[in-house]
Amino acid sequence: MSFQEDVVTSFFKQYEQVSNTSNTESIVAMFADPFTVATPQGPRTVRVSDFADVISRRKALFDRLGCQEAALDSLKATHVNDHFALVDTTWRMRFLLPDGRFDTFMVASSFLVYLEGSAAKVFVYMPHQDIMAILTDRGILNDKR
Repeated sequence: MSFQEDVVTSFFKQYEQVSNTSNTESIVAMFADPFTVATPQGPRTVRVSDFADVISRRKALFDRLGCQEAALDSLKATHVNDHFALVDTTWRMRFLLPDGRFDTFMVASSFLVYLEGSAAKVFVYMPHQDIMAILTDRGILNDKR
């Protein structure tokens, strides 16, 4: 494993940890300001101050819906050059349903990461699925929750 892969792996392990907390500041510190979100609807530039609000609201919603964890399931880093890596990830989402059962499913996302020494920052985030559509399709997100 190269030094760059070590940095990327460490970065995403930290990202996984802070993603499961309410520490919005730690999450947004992992993103460039601004960064790009690339969805099927097209790319858009996001300021981290706006992202902090989105993260906070999303965390509150996921807590209300019974989210137990977002666990990094796989990570594949592709070396672009000394300062950039394309990182493909899959995440295991686990929700506790009102009836006491768990619903677990996978989502994928890609990131373009800028690397400088032992530091990394996300400058492009590409979710592969619409998480809200998945939650609705699975009956986790509905009018009653």
